[in-house]
Amino acid sequence: MFDPKKSKSYFIKNNNIYYSPNGNWFELGYNKSEADAKTFEILSEKISKDSKSIYLGYTKQNQIDYSSFKLDSNGIPKDKNNVYEYGINHLEPVEINGIDVETFEYLRKNKSSQYSWTKDKNNYYFKGKKLNVNYKTLKFLNDDFFYDNEHLYSDLKGWKIITISKTENYPKKINEKYILSNNTLYYVGENEERRTSLFSEKIEKYEKFISISKNVVLIDSIIFSFGTKYEPLNPKTFEKIKIDYNSFETIYESHSKISFNYYKDIRNIYFNNFIIKKANPKTFEVLDLGFSKDDKYVFYNTEILKGVDSKSFRKNKIGLTWKDDFGNEFDYKGNRIN
Repeated sequence: MFDPKKSKSYFIKNNNIYYSPNGNWFELGYNKSEADAKTFEILSEKISKDSKSIYLGYTKQNQIDYSSFKLDSNGIPKDKNNVYEYGINHLEPVEINGIDVETFEYLRKNKSSQYSWTKDKNNYYFKGKKLNVNYKTLKFLNDDFFYDNEHLYSDLKGWKIITISKTENYPKKINEKYILSNNTLYYVGENEERRTSLFSEKIEKYEKFISISKNVVLIDSIIFSFGTKYEPLNPKTFEKIKIDYNSFETIYESHSKISFNYYKDIRNIYFNNFIIKKANPKTFEVLDLGFSKDDKYVFYNTEILKGVDSKSFRKNKIGLTWKDDFGNEFDYKGNRIN
């Protein structure tokens, strides 16, 4: 066995090299490598070499220039010709035209592909395409916004680049999600159709910003929740409703928890950036992801489930359906069954 600090995946037995992802022999099995045991060297968790060849796992990488191959200071595989990304069994060239191999690096949290945001000494790239921005002045504000000396931009959660406005003054980061630029508050989130959208609101004058959470800020007496403006009777009563996600069914594990955030103040219940109309803050409770109720109504997201008895509404013991004592039944997506 080799040094586990370098890799847990490579093993030597009877002068043969074997590879098993993360050393999980029992579940993932193992494969014999062609590497020469006498000259074998581990470079990273998945990459190794001998005196003649480079290997990804147990597979020889014939496409790589051996003499110039290296892992740079950020662990990116490179040779004199290409930057490589990890495929299933092969290191595949990053398909971005004209990049400077030596200075190429990944940026930020890659959201929609392995190299959504990259740069080299000459250019910034998004999804493999060169960005027409001022390289020297470009700065990132948070995960959604960036600017140069000419414009403010957003990548809309890694979807596409949009130009928002001209840069008159340097934009200000409020928190992880909100920024202020040219007297306008900006936020990237989801609209009622659950599509990624840019929210904006003019803020002419203000005295105080308070970041309640990354998606909720208080500007003087005005609440902005998931990009939408609210004016509660008393901002001091605004709070997030705690949810025990561990109590929900496994079918919801694929859902983003940020899609099911509830807030309340003395007057309203808020589901993400929308008000649940007619919901009573005094008696409101979250039943499960998407389902909630108060003393009169049952809700799915923001919609009232018509004709449903709030007092008896509950989850079926078998299956992922919901029902009351009067024959009203719904599936886990809020669709009526009976």
